[in-house]
Amino acid sequence: VFGHHFFKKSDLSVFESSSHIKVSDSYVIGVGDQISVNIWGYSELSNAYTVGDDGAIFPNTVGKIFLNGKTFKQAKTIIKARFGKSYNPQNSNISIDVNFSKVIKVNLVGEVQTPGTYSVSGINSVFNVISFSGGLTKHGSVREILVVRNGKKVKTLDVYKFLTNPTYKDNFFLLNDDYILVLPAKKIVEIGGAVAKPGLYELKNNEGIEDLISFSGKLLPTAYQNLIQLQRFENDQQKLLDLPLNEIIASKEITYPLF
Repeated sequence: VFGHHFFKKSDLSVFESSSHIKVSDSYVIGVGDQISVNIWGYSELSNAYTVGDDGAIFPNTVGKIFLNGKTFKQAKTIIKARFGKSYNPQNSNISIDVNFSKVIKVNLVGEVQTPGTYSVSGINSVFNVISFSGGLTKHGSVREILVVRNGKKVKTLDVYKFLTNPTYKDNFFLLNDDYILVLPAKKIVEIGGAVAKPGLYELKNNEGIEDLISFSGKLLPTAYQNLIQLQRFENDQQKLLDLPLNEIIASKEITYPLF
């Protein structure tokens, strides 16, 4: 099924060590993260601070700063504002980085090759952790990967959005004791012929022919768009349906749902 290849270790980097890794603005700060603050210009400072059990760093010059649960982008804004009260930001520059990220325990369950509890650097995302465990089983969904936190679903991830939409950046970061639940795929449909990437695809219940063609990389220039043939099995019988593909695409409606 298209999307399973994404979790091969050769295709997706897994960060077993967190040193010298540039964190993104969406990274969530937590206990154990080490944050460096460097100021240069009229004023000079170079220190590293570790987020303690109370969720804060404690620079002597500006006092305690609570950062637990903040994104790195939010944390930078907070830190700059606090240091700006003691160091004039008009004649000094400030840079803020995460030197070492926290180690978290993540529980991986469902349709994965090796379920269990993993200790990983907090810089790893959901996709990284699944890759670390060996990927999905042949039944694993790439469209419904759940993150459960304190007994509540906090995120549903869709690999197709990540792979087919260059602007999609929702590679969710994890916190300690999160659960990743990979559900079984519900609907698998095969597409062949004059498309860029023929093969098996997982569809959601509200998706149809137009979505399938989009996931498979669009039609080739040689494609005959007046007709598409749909093959399905109903009551132990094979049925072949000839459908007006150009009308389906033009109407932007799922006239013929796929099963």
